[in-house]
Amino acid sequence: LGLISIGPVSPSSGWKEWVQNQVLSKGLYLGFKSYSVHQLLGRYFTEETLENPYDLLEIYTRDVSRIHPNSIRNYIQTVNDRPELNFFKLEFDTLVLVGRESSLYEEGEDYCADVCPSRMELVEFENMAHLLTVQCPNLLVDPVRLFFQ
Repeated sequence: LGLISIGPVSPSSGWKEWVQNQVLSKGLYLGFKSYSVHQLLGRYFTEETLENPYDLLEIYTRDVSRIHPNSIRNYIQTVNDRPELNFFKLEFDTLVLVGRESSLYEEGEDYCADVCPSRMELVEFENMAHLLTVQCPNLLVDPVRLFFQ
């Protein structure tokens, strides 16, 4: 039995994430939806990815832009209000996969601090952001295979 955490965030919202979420929420409330969508996508993709015309990014942008601003604000509020969990008491091994270029990288480090070090393996990916399964699915195969062995 084990847990694979891909791009995790800390068990509770930190001050930096809280401020980012408040700015996004207020931007949506005031009608700055395109700005807020760009900032939201900036959490999950590297700056390089955002600057290039990738089909996948266009699909994400189009799909997120179709969501009503109140629904996006509710999502952001839910992320802010997530309950605090105690991962240190986990009685199984955990594989943590994080992208170094993610704006949520520090939250991933906080997540790792909350997991028992003897039961956790951390794998960091250079030049990758939060959505590792989208940006580099082929690079995840070997760490996951080794974790299952």
